[in-house]
Amino acid sequence: MTRTGAAVELIDEILDDAKGRMAKSVESSRNELATVRTGRASPHLLDRIIVDYYGAQTPLKQLANIAASDARLLTVTPFDKGSIGAIEKAIQESDVGLAPSNDGNLIRLQVPEMTEERRREMVKVVHGVAEEGRVAVRNIRRDVMSDLRDLKKEGEAGEDDERRAETALQKQTDEAVAEIDALLKGKEEEILEV
Repeated sequence: MTRTGAAVELIDEILDDAKGRMAKSVESSRNELATVRTGRASPHLLDRIIVDYYGAQTPLKQLANIAASDARLLTVTPFDKGSIGAIEKAIQESDVGLAPSNDGNLIRLQVPEMTEERRREMVKVVHGVAEEGRVAVRNIRRDVMSDLRDLKKEGEAGEDDERRAETALQKQTDEAVAEIDALLKGKEEEILEV
């Protein structure tokens, strides 16, 4: 079977879609890893905190300015001073493990030094996050491989087209997994740094 323009276009579309979906999985892993506590103050630690703001579930970063004043201190300055109590409560009830100190204008969060045991736990957590990202990328690869086989079965693409597309898809998969592995390595070093 010869390479037809329509088959090549369809395969390119499928591969472009796969590349976009894999990039989103990598970005999702990057964002998840950014929220993992490392013993260093980072505004990203509070990214997942949702505040009950006058009955509406609102992300903290929409209600306050979050800054890392130094390596061990985060400050949360609410845009609306009336929301400081709700913000403090949301931080206390969250899983970040930081005790807020409220002076009426802003909330200070002291980031404690992590113990060796806690560092090992956090390394396990980041390995889990990275593995979820790799699994998501591999699932995208599996779905696209299935689509390519269906194209061949339906006669819309030849065997050569399918093989070329599978090779390109494997390359995309390897690149996405390598990017996740690099993010994991960086986060792991950050956690283990004393």
